[in-house]
Amino acid sequence: MKFNILVAAVATFVAAGFASCSDGDYWDGPTDTGTYYAFPKPAATVSLAGSESMSEYSVPVTRNNTGAQETLTIAPVVSDPEVLSVPTSVTFPAGQTTADLVININESKIVIGQTYTVKITLPGQTAATDSVAIPAGNKSFTFSFKKDWVWKNIGWVPYTEDFVTTFYGVSPVTYYVPIEEAEGSNGIYRLVNAYGAYYPYNEPGDYSASTNSYMEINAQDPQKVYITQSATTMNWGEGNFVMFSLAGMRIAQGNPAAAEGSYGTLANGKITFPARTLLVAMADYNDGGFYYANSNGAFCVDLGALTTTNPY
Repeated sequence: MKFNILVAAVATFVAAGFASCSDGDYWDGPTDTGTYYAFPKPAATVSLAGSESMSEYSVPVTRNNTGAQETLTIAPVVSDPEVLSVPTSVTFPAGQTTADLVININESKIVIGQTYTVKITLPGQTAATDSVAIPAGNKSFTFSFKKDWVWKNIGWVPYTEDFVTTFYGVSPVTYYVPIEEAEGSNGIYRLVNAYGAYYPYNEPGDYSASTNSYMEINAQDPQKVYITQSATTMNWGEGNFVMFSLAGMRIAQGNPAAAEGSYGTLANGKITFPARTLLVAMADYNDGGFYYANSNGAFCVDLGALTTTNPY
């Protein structure tokens, strides 16, 4: 069979769930003598969902002495200052080895689903009279923050798939799958387990029956519909299938201008894409590289035929 490869760098993204915090590993305590400043951890990631809120996040900064009060100047790099704000200095109280650096969060400016980051790097050395180098791992701290959509089930929808056709001698097939909508999104949907038990060509063992997977489709602009990177649990021997759209990839790469001409549309209740503007990969095939999909132009999510009755 003939494969058509798309030569492009692909960023891998992490799907976030309900409120969680991941702090990474702790660094081993530095063994240098003299005065130094350090972060106990290199990173933290916070994800909120629904009505959960957070107005600030406190980051500890340490020094290895209990000397006089001291103010340390820092230079934070913030992805969006309207959402995250950080002071440019932190003060150690007299007699204390730890100071709290507070990151302020303005939730009124958050775009749901978007990740915001702060990177803080401490000075490389202390005063010239007693300076010591700070281990590189201890010098920087990255904070990532995101608020996720709240999803509601809206029923079952006929789905015509044209991804697997890229790799295997199967024809496009239409079948019902559950569909959810992000509350308040005005057009963000996700198919639930479209490549699990519902997919007609699957057999038990071809997918995980205990893990949900989703295909997220952004149709907020009916003329510029795209699919975000969507991992499945389906594995036919070459690793799990991953779906994407070309426009979604370009947007994820920070180059929306390059997405022009590859968007899908929502018209007459149907979400469709032009032929060869969708992408598919198998994790263990050719290093997980993406190939053109929808070669038949058959992909379709028929919202006009949505039903709240389980068709199975």
